[in-house]
Amino acid sequence: MDLDIGRLVLTAAIIFLPMYFFQKLADWSTANQKSIADLSVAFCNIVCYIKKSYCNYRREEN
Repeated sequence: MDLDIGRLVLTAAIIFLPMYFFQKLADWSTANQKSIADLSVAFCNIVCYIKKSYCNYRREEN
């Protein structure tokens, strides 16, 4: 049961956080394109880290 809830939360985060994040980027001024690109890369790195951590947790569980 806990695994299903964890998977649901992870899936929701992977789907909805980027949508929210990039909507906020669109709302901000685009005068400083480098900062926006840096934020996008940082966000993608965070999502990849969360996914890798979850996969490692699943491997250790088995």
